[in-house]
Amino acid sequence: MSGKILSGPAAVLLIAFFFFPWILVSCEGRVLGEFSGYQLATGTPPESVAGLIPAEDMQAEPILFAVPLAGIISLILLAVTLWKADFEQNAAWGQIVLAAAALLILLLEWWQWRQKSDPALEIMARPALWMSFIALLALIVGAVVDLILWYRVRSSSLAAPSANLPRQSYSAPVLPPLPPSAAATTPNIANSGQATIVEEDMRAKPEDSNATIVEDDLFTPAVSQDTVKGDLYEIPSAGQATIVEDVFSPRDSSSIKTEVLHFEPDLLAQLVIESGEQEGKQFDLYGDATIGRVPENDIVIDDTAMSSYHARIEEENGRFTIIDLNSTNGVYISPAGQTRWKKQTRYELRHGDRIKLGRTILQFNAQE
Repeated sequence: MSGKILSGPAAVLLIAFFFFPWILVSCEGRVLGEFSGYQLATGTPPESVAGLIPAEDMQAEPILFAVPLAGIISLILLAVTLWKADFEQNAAWGQIVLAAAALLILLLEWWQWRQKSDPALEIMARPALWMSFIALLALIVGAVVDLILWYRVRSSSLAAPSANLPRQSYSAPVLPPLPPSAAATTPNIANSGQATIVEEDMRAKPEDSNATIVEDDLFTPAVSQDTVKGDLYEIPSAGQATIVEDVFSPRDSSSIKTEVLHFEPDLLAQLVIESGEQEGKQFDLYGDATIGRVPENDIVIDDTAMSSYHARIEEENGRFTIIDLNSTNGVYISPAGQTRWKKQTRYELRHGDRIKLGRTILQFNAQE
């Protein structure tokens, strides 16, 4: 459950209760009048109390305007998070600070009212004052819930490895230079045009990589495979290229054949934006992936109604499941061949299913 469900209504009630009676003033059992938060803040007593309460006890307390102001700013912050999802953390901290400050001010003012100079006056709290206290506490609790959910979703997204990470290149280490005897047989790398570009996945260990296989058909039968030594060099101009060279080959090593193998994971499914600002855009699914507005997601969609981390897709044995990451507007599914939408927190996707995230509608296409 999102904390906004709690903090949103609390902010509205906090503003409303400011205009309801907060305290009741009586003198020797006779009720003199009731004061709202606004009247206490402006120092304007009801007509029934005018002249009955000492002037020093009816001074304006403009600091009390901090109470409704906390509710107004909290509503603005909540509205901003709907438009800019990555502002959610800052908004939650802002609500906590505002509500805590207003709560402290209200407690101090209540203590001062109880210490008024005229002992004949009795001051009692009205329900609206207690409800204002509760609304401020609800604001704090709602913001704390949003913070916990935000950190939990962020940590789970960063900790879990994703199969949809972009492929990167691995640069070979620079080894010591060849001895003079071997350097004479080294071809001119810059001009030979024989360099082989090797692209490897960073998720694999370099020592486990099978990206480069050397096939040398120029060795004579008299040369043993055990006497062949391969050295790896980095090409300065490429930065990500390697050339494999046989130092002890009886012939010119520049003619060695090198076969480069690239590991390409199988495409398991695709998400296609059916309706939205990026209509027609496709996202390939090779495994687990997160969907949201911030760049840390595997699938980034520019939609103001989508949360920072809106949903997560998990793959197991070729089957995909979509999970709602406590998003603000939820995850809705329309099964293939149907028109009705149903809100889901966890759902196993099938070919042709439609997914609604914010204002964006995507279609799930499984690969045969």
